Amino acid sequence: MKSMYSAIAAVAVLVAGAAPSHALKVNSVQLGILAEKGGACPRDATLKAWAHVDGPGSVKFIIHGASGSQSGPLAATAVKGAAGNYLATHTRNITIATDVDTKYRVEVAGTGKFSNWVPLKAECGPKPRPKSETKTKGSDATPPVKKAGEDDGPKPRKTTKTQGSSSKPPTKKASGDDGKPATKPVNTPTTKPASKPNSKPVKTCKANVSVNRYGALTKAGGIISARNAWRAAVIQNYGTKWAQLSKASDRHESCSRKKGLFTCAVSAKPCDR
Repeated sequence: MKSMYSAIAAVAVLVAGAAPSHALKVNSVQLGILAEKGGACPRDATLKAWAHVDGPGSVKFIIHGASGSQSGPLAATAVKGAAGNYLATHTRNITIATDVDTKYRVEVAGTGKFSNWVPLKAECGPKPRPKSETKTKGSDATPPVKKAGEDDGPKPRKTTKTQGSSSKPPTKKASGDDGKPATKPVNTPTTKPASKPNSKPVKTCKANVSVNRYGALTKAGGIISARNAWRAAVIQNYGTKWAQLSKASDRHESCSRKKGLFTCAVSAKPCDR
């Protein structure tokens, strides 16, 4: 009986002296952004976050945008690397649908650790030539000013008499001298063709097309991405001439936000005019 009590006491000592679970220490946080090359849109940019920690476990990232947008918390598991260090990573794609000039940084939730701000700048398509560049090099584009007193205009004719001829008017030929009638025949007026009726073409529309786009960091980016997806779906089903949202009917656009990300929808009937 005494030995049984001793064993229970030993277990109690072990439980009471057990160390608490280890809390991960975050040493540093980094962020990198790589955008696809080229001028065509839409195209993707890859955002990758790293957290250097002192052991295995889970961390939660929060992505902050310069415009005030926020995504997360996003869970990531720290694993041991080849060099013996522990690293937690998170990767996501950002759709570039229009010109963008912004920046992002990442935070590890609950630690107060932030990465530096990383810029994301991209342009879509060729840009028109600035007006200032259309001026001819070496020219001030100002017409020359005529000085007072310059006499470069036509001169009045001093005499109307043709050299070597008399001032008498030519004698009019009598009718029939040259075998032609003195008077010209009156031209018969032509009848104008009847004008065509001004009938307006009838607008034709196809069945409604609806698309959704998920995981956008901003509402504006989500709407633009959804519009591009609508055009792509219409081209695939009906052809290019139907893929203009400005001509579509029954058009509806909406966005909802969940866990820091936007889901946007576009719905419309494609029309030919």
